[in-house]
Amino acid sequence: AARFLPLLALILAFDWRKSLSRQGLLLGAGVAALVALPLAWAIVSDLEAGSRRIRQAALWNRPEPFQLFWLQLRNHLGMFGFTGDPLWIHNLPFRPPLSLPVALLFGIGVVTGWRVAGPRTLLLSIGVLLWPGILAVSNNPAPPDHLRVLVIAAPTFLLAGAGLGFGTRGRSQWLIPLVLAVLLFDGARSWRDYWRWNSARETYEQFDADMTRIARKVTENKELFYLVPISPDWHEFEPGRHWTIDYLSDERDNYYVVGVPYALPDLNAGQVALVRWLAGMHLSADPQRTIEGELALLGYTKTDEETENTFQLEYYEHAGDPVEVIRFAPGATYAGGLRLTTLDLFLKQQGDGRTDKVIAEVNWESAGPYADPIAVSLRLQAKDGATVAQVDSALWNDLGETAERWRAAERSRLFLELDVSKLPAGDYTVVLLPYNATTLIPLPGAAGEDNAVVGSLRLP
Repeated sequence: AARFLPLLALILAFDWRKSLSRQGLLLGAGVAALVALPLAWAIVSDLEAGSRRIRQAALWNRPEPFQLFWLQLRNHLGMFGFTGDPLWIHNLPFRPPLSLPVALLFGIGVVTGWRVAGPRTLLLSIGVLLWPGILAVSNNPAPPDHLRVLVIAAPTFLLAGAGLGFGTRGRSQWLIPLVLAVLLFDGARSWRDYWRWNSARETYEQFDADMTRIARKVTENKELFYLVPISPDWHEFEPGRHWTIDYLSDERDNYYVVGVPYALPDLNAGQVALVRWLAGMHLSADPQRTIEGELALLGYTKTDEETENTFQLEYYEHAGDPVEVIRFAPGATYAGGLRLTTLDLFLKQQGDGRTDKVIAEVNWESAGPYADPIAVSLRLQAKDGATVAQVDSALWNDLGETAERWRAAERSRLFLELDVSKLPAGDYTVVLLPYNATTLIPLPGAAGEDNAVVGSLRLP
């Protein structure tokens, strides 16, 4: 809004030109220039970043700028009683900043005060200060933007006050209590809604309070190493770091932010705390729970958990039990372009040498999307062909999307866990079978052959 302050000096000169001196105009222009100086300096000192930001925010750099202009103009004018900012961080979502009763008083103030210099100047000021919101657009245009036009609040309510004064001046005695009752009711309703929104989970998420809480944990528990998965849509500035946690924890090194493809760093910590999101902007992080699978492969065992407002902390300790790895390379290709490239089975042995569970890592790739979701079934079969252990899971890409939403080509991995604690020692056949998750029909091999059997496994 500071970019438009020099125009206010012209408005003042227009209404008060008979009494406004040259020194007053120069002083007003000087103050406006001083207010705008930090913005100008930021652009000049880094022209590349400044010009990039201008291109990002400028309406005329968007497709169909004239159509977008009318959308911006209509929704910003609609703030006076009809439209509201959809962003949680700016206001109650979609709540008009001026309720209808106050908007009515504002309209009365505009109509009745146009011939008077003071109200007319307020209205012209609003007309100027609306333009930063109209001409500057967000990444995904969702007008109106309350934050960019917040400066119009003072002249708007002053004009509404002028309308209130005109509407009650010399009127019947019952009108004044009625108007006051309506305004008090409207104000009480707004206070109630703001109070509710203040404690709402969405507000908690939007203001980064979850990362603030994690930063406090990182600072207080130096012996724990925190793993914080983030949404595929989040682009951290430095791999493994988050600016809120760095700032509040004085750049502690006992945490790591894990992004796509959710691969862990080299871990040598005895105790690990994994953040599991329950709500918020990072709810889509690590959709295939690959971090949990990798921790199991590295010998970590879950010992406890703790639930916070929007996330859960899962605590792991390094058990150090021996792990036997059995690798298969099925290389099977199926109709539609799905290819199961490798299957690694990890047998975690207990102290008596027995294995209670088998962790499987399936690596796959696909030439393109499918019409329906695709799932995969990992099974162990006894010598008579009966299935004695089985686990099924949908195939997701790294963004948590099922097969009908895949792009031209995809590649990812899937962790599965088989409970074999009740199976006797012996040899078993390993079957890896992809199928249509909607119809439950197995995917045929690309050449018509049956590729389900990938090898055999001996349980100790």
